[in-house]
Amino acid sequence: MSLIKYFLWLIFPKRCACCNRVIERYQNVCEECSTKLEKNKKICVKCGSDKRYCICKFRTYHFKGCVGPFDKNDETMQVIHHFKDDDNCDVAEFLAEEMMPTINEYYSDVKFDGVCAVPSHWTKKFYKGYNHSELLANKIAYSMNLNYYNNLYKKRKTQIQHKLKPQERYENVKDAYGCKPLYGCKNILLIDDIKTTGATLDECSRQIMFAGAENVYCATSILNNSKSCNVQRKHI
Repeated sequence: MSLIKYFLWLIFPKRCACCNRVIERYQNVCEECSTKLEKNKKICVKCGSDKRYCICKFRTYHFKGCVGPFDKNDETMQVIHHFKDDDNCDVAEFLAEEMMPTINEYYSDVKFDGVCAVPSHWTKKFYKGYNHSELLANKIAYSMNLNYYNNLYKKRKTQIQHKLKPQERYENVKDAYGCKPLYGCKNILLIDDIKTTGATLDECSRQIMFAGAENVYCATSILNNSKSCNVQRKHI
């Protein structure tokens, strides 16, 4: 470590993305938290659900696949809390690094033409100064040497998704997004922070396909694979 970096670390120490305790510069999470962050092991690549609760027989999505490195538990949601609510943008580096191996593993046979992110409403982005999904998408696009397309936009405000029942989430986001034309883009990688029912990802994927893409593949940092989130009525 250079002298300048050392003094910067003393003044602005790096903190664990999960528990917020001071860690070494080369770490993203402390050793204790790294053992508690639950990794996804057996997921259905098509719907992103745990294979025990796969919903492909009951629901049809517009996206071709959805993958993510972490399952939802107290520790992984604490990471998201630091990222979104505490405005800790450094966490994006950690999440993007964790997402990359998952993307490379499950989408190894896909040649992507670009990366998009689930957008927030312009008023929310203006207030916060950034969109967390865009931070992830830009880092992933850079790592994959792909163009990031800021073509997706949110047309209207919606209710908070986690307060709604599964079917209500689809109704809440229907026609809430739009996408500017994507010329020459066959396969698009769509990025968000967390997938629960997949309603937002599905609607954004639909708009991306309207804009000219043939296939949309999704990646998030967390997949909520609880059984209750995956019991849904058929949606086409």
